[in-house]
Amino acid sequence: MKNICLVLISIVITAIFFSCSDDNKENSASIIGKWQVVSVEDLECVNTSENEKLECSAGSFTFCLVIEFTSDKTFTSYRTWDNEFMGSGKYYGPGEGKFSIGYTSNPYGYPANITYDFTVSANALTTIYTGSSCKTRTVYTKI
Repeated sequence: MKNICLVLISIVITAIFFSCSDDNKENSASIIGKWQVVSVEDLECVNTSENEKLECSAGSFTFCLVIEFTSDKTFTSYRTWDNEFMGSGKYYGPGEGKFSIGYTSNPYGYPANITYDFTVSANALTTIYTGSSCKTRTVYTKI
C-alpha cells in the first residue's frame, strides 16, 4: 500500500510539472524576417491636431517601407514604392516587449538609436515609439 501511495504521489507531482505552462515565457513569434508597413499613426500628441493615421498604399507616403530583420541582429530598410534605401544597422533585443535599433547607415538623419515597445505574432508586428510630443504606432505585415 505504501508503494502504491508513493507511485501515485510521484505521478501527480510529475503531472503537475509537465502540465503547467511557463507564464514568464516570452512571445515565441520572432521579428526575424521581412516586414512591410501597413499603417503609421501618430497618437496622444501634445498638439491634438497632429494626431493622424496614414495607410500605406503604393506611393502614398515616405514611410511606406519594408524592414528586414536577420538572425545576425542586423536590419535593412527600404521604401516599397521606389526601393530607395532608408537605413541599416543592428537591432538589440527583443526582450520584455521592447527592442532597439541602432543605425549605422542612415541617409535621412534618423536618431542613432531608437527603442520601441512591440508586439509580434506570426504575421503582424506592431511597434510603438514614444517621442517628445507624440507616440507613433506602426503596424507591419510579414511578407
